[in-house]
Amino acid sequence: MTETQVEQTVATLRDRSIGASPSIILREALDAQIPRGVRRYIIARVAAWLAEDFKHSPRFVKMNFAGGGDAELTATFSREIAAGVELKRKEFLDLLKEAVIFTERYLTRPRWTLVQILSDESQTVSLRDLHSRLAFCADYAYFERLLENVIARRSTKEISVEELTSLVHRIDDQVVQQHAAGELALLAKPIFDLLLLHDAGPDESIPLSAVLTFFEDKNMKILKEYIESICRIRKSTTITLTSLALLIEKLGTSGEGGAAEASGLKGFTPSTENDQTAAGQIAETVQPGTPEPVQVPSVGEVRAGGDPSHPDIRSFMTESQQHRFIRRVFSKDESLFSSVVAALNSMDSWGEASSYLAGIYRRNRLDPFAEDVVEFTDLVQRRFSSFQRSGHEVH
Repeated sequence: MTETQVEQTVATLRDRSIGASPSIILREALDAQIPRGVRRYIIARVAAWLAEDFKHSPRFVKMNFAGGGDAELTATFSREIAAGVELKRKEFLDLLKEAVIFTERYLTRPRWTLVQILSDESQTVSLRDLHSRLAFCADYAYFERLLENVIARRSTKEISVEELTSLVHRIDDQVVQQHAAGELALLAKPIFDLLLLHDAGPDESIPLSAVLTFFEDKNMKILKEYIESICRIRKSTTITLTSLALLIEKLGTSGEGGAAEASGLKGFTPSTENDQTAAGQIAETVQPGTPEPVQVPSVGEVRAGGDPSHPDIRSFMTESQQHRFIRRVFSKDESLFSSVVAALNSMDSWGEASSYLAGIYRRNRLDPFAEDVVEFTDLVQRRFSSFQRSGHEVH
């Protein structure tokens, strides 16, 4: 974002939250229509302030924070009460701007940003510090889950920055390689949501530069240059999720001089019938002293870190139903179907899914009471009902 774009974004979020008030209770700000990445950063920063205040209060100075347990309890307590903190206007607006800048940087350059915040100019990172620093990052949740799991399985309390950097890159490389075009495009959706300041639809556009930065950060040079060249020919400086998915799929299946493999698209197929392969292990040679192979999250987990125990929506459909939905509900657009299913798989409640579907039907001028649309909606609802009955639904 340019400075002007940052200021415009902050102004919009200011109007949605504090408005002209001299102060605001953090809970009220979090209830406003603010991107979840920005919300996550704000609550993490306020919790960190509280934890630091506790450490220096007269009674808390007697606590042995070096032991770890007290520090963890203090951090947990700080997060729980942070929503009740009152922030003065300037304090809140400064924090809001800081959160917007960080979130945009993290969403467009996740690898680079993670290495910067996790290393913090140190040679090693403790598991406790890793957890507290990752608390500022809402999206691409597979990083947090897999990083902590790998370190925990190694029975160590810290990891070197060099190993951590390598692990971040390997996790991201494997997530990229094991997802088809529609899902890979959907990985960029949080960028769309932030820049548009709402849940982005498949045909809403954002500046092309943000998407190019995202794939450059993933070291996907050929893909970045391909997208850039096509958009230059089309004289387009913006891009939609639908267009992005189609471009990725075209490059991944072109077979031109090994471009697909070189760009990290090896394993891509236009079909989405074999998405279960996305749960495979990282294919790598494990060197002495490096983390063991880790499980890559499935398609439904990638965008928002969904629970892997939640079933894939496709498991409720027969093959013929899936083909019929693509033809009659999604106008023969398989990439759109794939993107919608992946988004729904990442959600944890029927309420969220229902709102999302309503937007999809409205934008595509679909009759929500048409036979095929109703059947598709019922299958989606069945997916959420299946784990709601098990007591896993998150509201």
